[in-house]
Amino acid sequence: MILLNILSSDFFLNSGIYNQERKLIKGIDIHYMVNFYMPYKMVDELKNKFIENKTKIIVTSSISYMFSKIELNDILAEKCKNKTKLCGKTKRLLTQMVYLMREENKGLDIVFTHPGVTASTLFEGLHNNWFWKIAIPIMRHIFMSNDKASLPILSGINYNHDNRHWIGPRGLFQVWGYPGIKRVKKNLFDIKEIKLIKEKVNEIEVN
Repeated sequence: MILLNILSSDFFLNSGIYNQERKLIKGIDIHYMVNFYMPYKMVDELKNKFIENKTKIIVTSSISYMFSKIELNDILAEKCKNKTKLCGKTKRLLTQMVYLMREENKGLDIVFTHPGVTASTLFEGLHNNWFWKIAIPIMRHIFMSNDKASLPILSGINYNHDNRHWIGPRGLFQVWGYPGIKRVKKNLFDIKEIKLIKEKVNEIEVN
């Protein structure tokens, strides 16, 4: 879901899918398209309006970015078989590319957030898999409710901080807890690396 709050001029970049069957949309893998490409392109197209209207862009990232690295020779992650890493790669791409956009457009107001771990609707459609039939009920007992996991995203409305931090659960490993500001790993925001990634992304054409 991508949600624009007209009254408070907040733009929630909250789209995401995980562990779906790999298929192509206009020649692009569905995970790449939903988690990264379309949200990024939307912000890119509207950035001047966002600056003009002083709109705050609240980006929902994922702690799975920490387990994934972008390969310049496989920017679409076509060789990635692990779907958790695939989700991490696409969310890492979104975070890096929006960060670069913020650096190149100083009037752009961006806050990065993440929900920690919760058995959200991202896992819908996995119930036919025996592993997830067991795992999802356990996750619901161990991890936060969806309501509590949404608090860091909503907190982004009122937080102002530099973009090398994000808002997420303040508990152990940022997995659960009430919202707190945490520093993002330094290597996520390597401008030189992100510019190389941007060149690769710009080579991709959606038919």
